[in-house]
This record gives sequence, structure tokens and C-alpha cells, in this order.
Amino acid sequence: MIKAEKMGNRGTYRWSFSSNGSKLMVLSELPFVKGTMEKLRLTCYGLPQVEKLWAHEQELEFEADRGAAQQVAVDDVGRAYLYKKSWQKPLWVYRLYGYDGKGSWKSHPVTGPEGMELEDVHLGFDPANACVVYATYTTKPSAYSKELHGSYFARFGYGLDLETSRMQPWPADMVAHFSGERNAANTDKARLDDFGIKDVLHRSDGRILVLMEQVRTENKAIAGSSPMQFSYSWNYGDLLVLCLDPRTGDPVWWQGIDKRQEVRNTTGVDEYGSVVYHLRNDRLYVLWNNTELSVPSIPPANWEEPDGTRYVKHKAFDPATMHGTFLHVIEPDGKLAYIDRKYGLPLFNLHQGAVFEMSLSPQFFFNLHGDLVIMATMHNGGKRYRFGFIGL
Repeated sequence: MIKAEKMGNRGTYRWSFSSNGSKLMVLSELPFVKGTMEKLRLTCYGLPQVEKLWAHEQELEFEADRGAAQQVAVDDVGRAYLYKKSWQKPLWVYRLYGYDGKGSWKSHPVTGPEGMELEDVHLGFDPANACVVYATYTTKPSAYSKELHGSYFARFGYGLDLETSRMQPWPADMVAHFSGERNAANTDKARLDDFGIKDVLHRSDGRILVLMEQVRTENKAIAGSSPMQFSYSWNYGDLLVLCLDPRTGDPVWWQGIDKRQEVRNTTGVDEYGSVVYHLRNDRLYVLWNNTELSVPSIPPANWEEPDGTRYVKHKAFDPATMHGTFLHVIEPDGKLAYIDRKYGLPLFNLHQGAVFEMSLSPQFFFNLHGDLVIMATMHNGGKRYRFGFIGL
């Protein structure tokens, strides 16, 4: 139990499970006290018995912060890894920490170009149980746009020291593809716009796959509504897959999946945008809903494949399909398996047998013994769901 004198002084907490499910780490931020240094508590539990293995309190290098931003991860043997962000006028300060549960605490500053701010940060573990940190950074922070100028890569060694810690700009050809040749030609300003880290995956050969997706969100008040209501929109763009060397963080290859998705509603919950992804045998499978083909039009929505074959959406897909789902496969060498398809491989019969009009829900999917379990959601406001199993 951690007690605070006032509600405004209370701390926060985070938790994390190890890759094999045998450890639970709880990071507790101790109550804010003005003029004192930041303090936190780490507690490690063994599962499934929920046995307390160790606890540790630590004072950090900077003053206490009410709005602390932090992440925690735990490996399979119970070592803790932390990312911490704190505002220390006139700039943000970033640090990585490691604790072995036996008294050894290591602190590592994260430094970069002048004016740099980290955007998305991901902590995870490779097949060798080494903690890997991947982040994106900007040198032009803004509350209204997201311009990413490069990435940060760090890898912890067994002794909790950093074997690798480096900032690097994006590959020029990658910037040219997503942002244009003119943008890529200016090395000081080359950037990617509106990309966020979706996930970081680890292949069986140790190489790292970083999945990044373009997305813009917006909400507006509906004029004349009482009580006040809002309309919400999600606009998704390309998916970027970046393969990295597991030791240095150097790019090995990158691949882009060209897609456009738009979802609008008044519930504030996006059920159909973004992608489902699954890594098996070092192949990356990506499923996505082509919402553009669902917009009523005259003539009806259709598309033509590179070989000249033409499809009309409502005739080609099963009648129970609202948003047509397409599949891309990225091979271990980074090449697209269905490069001869405009949108990828169409899954015409994904919703065959459904009673109501359905669409794939990318917000829910999981790996079951190496294969993929997905969920489809009914349209028209109903709360009906349909689960499927895709053997890959």
C-alpha cells in the first residue's frame, strides 16, 4: 500500500508480463512531493502463484514529476527495464534503466540531435531474452503534426549495460518513397509524416521487424446536438515494415504496403480501420479492410488487377461482406508475395455463412499455436461477433 497526502499528489503505476508469462513486474511511482527527487518502486512476482520475488525502491536523478511518462518491461528471469521521460526545464530528459533484482541498478541517458524529442517508444525482448528499445524522434515537435526525422535503437547486455545506443536518420530511399524525392534530398529535414509504431516483432533468425502505420484522427462537435455529440474520423495511410539488424539496429530492408482507409462514426470506437498482422516462419501476414470499396457509387465500386481482370466489389465478395478484406504477405527477404495484385490477395469468402453483414475487426486478433484467430463485427449498430481461424 502506498499512501499520498492528497489526491493530486498520488502516483501512478504500470505493469508488464515477461515473454514466457512466468513473471509480472509492477512499477509504482511514489507520491509526488514538491522539491524532492523522483522515486519509484519495482515489485517482481512469480507466476502463476503470484509469489513476491523481490521489491526495490529507487531515487532517480531528477525532481519529482506529477505527469511522469514511463514504461516498464521484465524478462523471463525477472530483470526489470525502464524507460523514463521527465520535463526538466527547458527540455525533456530521457533515460533507460535496468535492475537485476539483486542490487545492481544501471542508469543510461538517451541523447540525440539538438531539440530532439522522442515520440513513440517500444520496449521488448528478442528470442535471446535481451531487452531491445526502439523509438522514433522528431526535431520539430508539434501538437498539431507528427514529423519523424529518425529512430533510436538500444540493446541491453546481460549485465544491464547498453551494448548499442544510437540515433540515426531514415534511409533516403525510404523517405523518397513515402514523402517524395524532394523531401529526401534535404538530409537535414528529411522526414516521415504521421507514422506511429504499431508493433515490434522478432523473427526466428533474430532480425527485428518494426511495423509503423500512418494515421490521422479527428473529432468535431455536431452542430445543434443536445446533449453535445461528436463525430469521429480515422484516416489510415500506408503501412511501413522495417527490418533491422538485431545487434546494431541498422536497416536491412524496408517494405511498404499502399493502402487507404477511412472510418467515421459517433461512438468514438474504431472497429474496422488499421491492420491485422501475424508473423509465422519469418513471413509477415497483413490483412486489411478496403473501406474505399464500400462507399456507395455509380457505377458500383470496382477495381482492375494489373493483368486486366476487373472485379465489382459487391459481386466478387460474399454477400455478407461490408468491407472487402485483402491479404499481403511479406517474405523473409522483404519482397511482397502478391506484388501482381492491386490491393493484395482478396479474401472473397472470409464472411461466408454469416447471417448479417460483417467486417474484419483489426482491433482483436491473436496467435493460437502459430495460427491466427480473428474476429468480425456486425454493422448497423448490432453487437454480434463472429470468430474465425486462419491456418497459415
